[in-house]
Amino acid sequence: MPSLEEAKLILKKAEELNPGPWVQHSLYVGKVAELIAKKDKELNSHTALVLGMVDVVMRYGFNEFTLKKWNVAFEIQRCFEERIGTSIYSILPNIK
Repeated sequence: MPSLEEAKLILKKAEELNPGPWVQHSLYVGKVAELIAKKDKELNSHTALVLGMVDVVMRYGFNEFTLKKWNVAFEIQRCFEERIGTSIYSILPNIK
């Protein structure tokens, strides 16, 4: 797993190759993952932050696996919501 500094470097290099708003989205995804992990007794919030940040870099683009990955992501969301006892959206800043 990359360190936080390595994750930021990965994002910086990816942004140089493909600039766009997805970089800010990646940073937000990392923060959201960190917030969700803080509500779960078994998850490491630092790990969630780092992996959340680089997730978008790793899954950029659309191919034959993209739809399957999104379906799995929604299954994971439901699992976390059951574990933390609330919608993930209820703990996210500026989300109503």
